[in-house]
Amino acid sequence: MAEADGRRRQRYKAGTSATVYGWGLTSGAEDADLSANLRKVTLPMVADSTCNTAMKTVLGEDDFVEGSMFCAGTPATGTDEGTKSPCNGDSGGPVVVGGKVVGIVSWGVSGCTAQGAYPVFTKVSSYTWAAQPRIDDTDLTFDGRADLLERTPSGGLFEQDSKGTSLAARAYQGKDWQYASWVMQADLDRDFFQDLIERDKTDGKLYRSYFNHSSEQFEWMQITSVWGGYTSYAVPGDMTGDSRPDLVAVDTDGSVYLYPGKGNGEFYGRVKVVDKAWKGVKIFGHGDLTGDGRADLLVRNTSGVLYLYRGTQDEHAPWSTRIQARTGWNFTSYVANGDVTGDGIADVMARDSGGTLWLYPGTNKASSDLFGSRRSLGTGFNQYNLLF
Repeated sequence: MAEADGRRRQRYKAGTSATVYGWGLTSGAEDADLSANLRKVTLPMVADSTCNTAMKTVLGEDDFVEGSMFCAGTPATGTDEGTKSPCNGDSGGPVVVGGKVVGIVSWGVSGCTAQGAYPVFTKVSSYTWAAQPRIDDTDLTFDGRADLLERTPSGGLFEQDSKGTSLAARAYQGKDWQYASWVMQADLDRDFFQDLIERDKTDGKLYRSYFNHSSEQFEWMQITSVWGGYTSYAVPGDMTGDSRPDLVAVDTDGSVYLYPGKGNGEFYGRVKVVDKAWKGVKIFGHGDLTGDGRADLLVRNTSGVLYLYRGTQDEHAPWSTRIQARTGWNFTSYVANGDVTGDGIADVMARDSGGTLWLYPGTNKASSDLFGSRRSLGTGFNQYNLLF
């Protein structure tokens, strides 16, 4: 975890070069025009304390919030000459460091050139807890809540959309899904259309259903880079810090492998991250369970003990020390598809032997209080032999 935190801090370290993009005014003059072309400028990061002092001096007000904002550049000269800064019309544009968006153009002084002033940006890392669910969750209806898919033994596929703490009536989605031994939802190419990753019973291989934006149809492709013979799989989200969803798999001997995602439905070569210590476990999880902006993993052992493994985004050591979250987790199905309730926190659904589906709302607490009081989402879910 320390390594991942260090990389984040380095991106905001004073002196680090950041590139700002925008279409805003090209001058601080009153009659200035918006740029007809996308422009960019490379600026050095500025220490929070330096920016805070400078903006107080220029504005006479305490508007800069350390930790949530940052500055980049050199003090404005008072005129266009010698001033490099975004200006009106650039708001909302990205600030990029090392290929990652670390900031958003936010605000500055009137005219953008007041002597001694800096441009101010929103610090993206302070808001990943709110932004990440919109990227990771299996939100089929684009309403900010993760939705449920379910299959009957005959192969019928149904969808039940989340209403927060309840589910809408099921809607039929198609047939011939009896050939899948398991299915997961995950947006592997980050196009905001959910992919379905499934293991085929007939050939034991993995396949992906994805939305082809050229044909405007859902199509299938084989995932050739991941073996189909593991005992448990999960796509928790970005485990390596490159903003692409990754896959985790448990082998029969208890070894665990991380497959870094390529962002196109395929994965790079596997990395062994656990050596023969997770035999017989069930892994699941989708998104950030602890509010730090990193995807986490849930592991239930053969005794029904549930552990939380907090993500570090370090490829070779992807989790910090485990935390016992619950005992007695002997359910017949587990669904981890993200934020079901719409509060920005990942949740979990679990079906008991009687067919009741329970919602375990996330709390963002990395402890035995990982989930709040459970709520029933209905009965009769034993009619499905697959929930995802």
